[in-house]
Amino acid sequence: MRLNALRLPVPALAAALASIFAVGLLATPSHAAQKKGPPGILVIPTTEVGKVRGLFLRRVTKAVHDTIGFSNALHLLKDTDRAGKEEDAATIKPKETVKGRQIAGADLARQAGTDLLMAKKYKIAYRKLRFAAKAYELAFSELVDFTKLADAYARSAVAAWYAKKGKREVAELFRLGLSLQPTLVIDRRGTNKKLLELFDGMRVSHEKAKRYAVQVKGNAPGVTVFVDGVKIGPLPARAPGLLPGTHYVQTRGPGWHNWAKSVRVRKRDASVKAKPKKIKVKAAKKVKIWSTEELTPCGLGGAFTAKGCRKRLRALAEQTGAEYIVLTALAADRYDRLTVHTFLMKVGKKMRVIALRPIGVAKNLGDLNARMTDMEKAVVAATKKFPKARALNRPPKVFR
Repeated sequence: MRLNALRLPVPALAAALASIFAVGLLATPSHAAQKKGPPGILVIPTTEVGKVRGLFLRRVTKAVHDTIGFSNALHLLKDTDRAGKEEDAATIKPKETVKGRQIAGADLARQAGTDLLMAKKYKIAYRKLRFAAKAYELAFSELVDFTKLADAYARSAVAAWYAKKGKREVAELFRLGLSLQPTLVIDRRGTNKKLLELFDGMRVSHEKAKRYAVQVKGNAPGVTVFVDGVKIGPLPARAPGLLPGTHYVQTRGPGWHNWAKSVRVRKRDASVKAKPKKIKVKAAKKVKIWSTEELTPCGLGGAFTAKGCRKRLRALAEQTGAEYIVLTALAADRYDRLTVHTFLMKVGKKMRVIALRPIGVAKNLGDLNARMTDMEKAVVAATKKFPKARALNRPPKVFR
């Protein structure tokens, strides 16, 4: 159906479309509105109050496990589960440094200077490009692509020529660029012929010039030497074929801090001693991995209300990602009547714990599984709305 067939006034048509769009939005549940999964729960093995057979304790523990495990409203966790999620390596961003920010700023300045050069705004372009070159020089210890610095020198020279900074300034900038990158080229389209003659003459003389070497000394296993961004080899290393001028030595390697130094090569070989420092790695703090069996004593005598047990139970919960912990005790009176006492602990800074309604069971535990339904309902209700006001601050009455 075409919209004009509706024959509605423009305001009415807009309102109708808006209402349809709104209904469409309401019909699609947002990610935040999606239902949260059932709460994760850990079960601590059942402890006894009075004279209780060990077989009965194991049966109650299994019944609690089975009840929570088969519940649709609860999620049973194991003490071997791990809550930590590995971060996707693709999303991990390297830590930003001051020199890294300087290099990023130099990149922007070099691009801005190039645009201004194309727009024939030579004086401003010269200032931008010189700023970029200076920024690269200051941050050379973390600079990887030294063609950026050579390019900034070359473009600065071109801008300097048109900004009438003098032939000496232009020649010096070309010399700096060619020292770093003997194969340096400039854009020849529409470029002044005298400027091209100056550059070509300097490039030819540099190609014929005698080359020298930089000997990089040092002793650091696993460290690699780079000169002007070019990989030379493991430390110690020798970088041949360098033109006179300033060159930049860097070392990088796993387990070592990056090290860098600028070297002035004159009409002879130069040497420098690399002094990278080892990265000091702090010994990993040993973290105790608890199991539910190890924390069974926290259920004896209501010890889960004590500070030490709460701390251990919190560590176990953090290990597994549990939101709640169920502790049970099987009590026998002098007539051998059995009662299952259930306690639910909410994980948090205060680790609050409440007592659920006790469940009486047959002497032979024949009705245990059937009575566990009441325990499940009580746990589900408490996880939906935890009654903080009933939180215990001392061992429950059954243990006293």
